[in-house]
Parts: sequence; structure tokens; C-alpha cells
Amino acid sequence: VALATAVAFTFTACSDDDGNNIEQPSYDANFDDVVLGGDSVLSITSGSSFTSHGYTFHYTYNAQYQSWSGFTVSGKKDTSFKDYTTDKNSCVGHGFNGNFAVYYPTWGTPSTIDMPGNTPITVRGFYGAVNTYVQNSILNGDGYSKKFTQGSWLRLDCIGIKADGTQDTVSYYLAEYLGKQLNYVRDWTWFDLTPLGDVKQVYFAFDGSDKGAYGLNTPTYLLLDEFNGLYDNKHAVATRVTRK
Repeated sequence: VALATAVAFTFTACSDDDGNNIEQPSYDANFDDVVLGGDSVLSITSGSSFTSHGYTFHYTYNAQYQSWSGFTVSGKKDTSFKDYTTDKNSCVGHGFNGNFAVYYPTWGTPSTIDMPGNTPITVRGFYGAVNTYVQNSILNGDGYSKKFTQGSWLRLDCIGIKADGTQDTVSYYLAEYLGKQLNYVRDWTWFDLTPLGDVKQVYFAFDGSDKGAYGLNTPTYLLLDEFNGLYDNKHAVATRVTRK
């Protein structure tokens, strides 16, 4: 497995809305330090994790079924859709700033993002979007999932694990059909994680309106970039929602 280039990092102080100091790593995980293969994707057929600027991202690979889950990294600029084999393609056509991570949930124990040095920090947030597989599903439907209509929704739950093992969750819609308007994160959108407080790990879960006997029918992928970066005051901001 190609691993990220090692970097030394330090912590810098910033303040939250209450004026409290928050120790922050001087680097965010932007994935541009991750070496990709010839197909512009990180090979994850062996090993169990990769790092970007000190943050550890976990994954699993099933050699029998040649399937993966957890996190990988893509540098693809292709916006086409064929089927699940194009799940590394972004509907944006690029990362927020170069490479980007692709997340697909793991059955059982979730694949986590571990903070640098296992030190709990308040994560500022990340930029997120959906891939072309999710986009095609909500716009057109497919053999597994329904095209989105009024009342359809797909939600992302961002869960933080604290030093004592307790967890907090902040949730956002990745897609929602309200009235006659379908809204989804088709461009890089800022997801605020500061409500989670100090956490040592973060992981993601999904819920939605189109469910079957085995759970969600809508594809559950998340693209992310600039994890624990800074909001640029230009891109859209995801709206926090109450969990259903």
C-alpha cells in the first residue's frame, strides 16, 4: 500500500465562540500527501489504514469479493457514471484542493478517522460532496434505489468519540427533496464538526427514506477534503438538522 509522506506536526491555539482556547494541529488532512496509483486512486488491497498529515484513516479490503469499505483516496477528475465501479468519481469533477477522500461505510465496527497522536481535539470541520454513484441514484434511481421524489432524504451522521469513550453526533442532509426542489451536495460544502467538542476519533453513518430489508437502498458514499481545515467564507455551508 502506498502510504502518505511522513510529516512533523505541531499544535497551534485558536479560540471557540466562548473564547476558550482549542489546541489544533497545524496541518489539516488534505490528502495531497498521499501517493496514488496509476489509476489516480490509492491502492488499499493490503494494510488497514493510511495517513494524511498525521490523521489516520482506516479501511478494510475483502480479497474474495474484491470489495472495500472505509476510506480511500482519489485524484480523479472524471464526472461520468457507469455503476459501482465508478464510485471514486466526484460529481464536482475535482477535489476541493487536489486529491480527496472517498468513504463507504463498513459493516460492523465503523472505520474511523483517528486524531494525530490520539490526542482529543475539537475538529473544525471538512468539505464534503457526493460521488457520481449517489448523484445518479437520487436523480434517476437504479435497480436498487428509487429516484428521489417529494419527501425523500439522505442524511449523514458525524459521530465523535471522546477520550472517555462517550459519543456525540451532529447530522446533516446530503440530499433532501422539499416541495418541488431537490437539494444535494453537488459541490464542495462545509460541514461544521465543532459541536462534537474534543474528540479522539470521528466516524460517519447514514440514514435515509429509501430502505429495504437490508437497510438503505440509496448508495452511501461521502467525499471529503480538508478535514479539520478552515472554512473559506465562500462555499456553501451544510445546515445542521435534527435526527429523524
